[in-house]
Amino acid sequence: MKVYLSGSITKEPDYLVAFEVWEKRLKQCGYEVVNPTSFPEEERYEDYLRRDIRLLLDCDAIFYVNDATTSKGAFVEGLVAKVCGIRELKQSEVGICGYFIGL
Repeated sequence: MKVYLSGSITKEPDYLVAFEVWEKRLKQCGYEVVNPTSFPEEERYEDYLRRDIRLLLDCDAIFYVNDATTSKGAFVEGLVAKVCGIRELKQSEVGICGYFIGL
């Protein structure tokens, strides 16, 4: 399953750490992970969003690495995922080496 990572970036000073940790955990569980923070930087917010939506549309699931309720970008990504039938993979569903994470 190919999983797109989503979450708050602008309002989370440690967003890179959260994205990297969840990318590693999900890969350990056998998921193919698309981490939008690992791509080259864009100049404008709109360019990030356009690129990230294209990446999301190629995935089977969306996964929130942190509380994304205040993020405009994560809101748009979630809406696109829902409308396009891309399921949300929840943290409580992810098994890590036989353990389950529930945050």
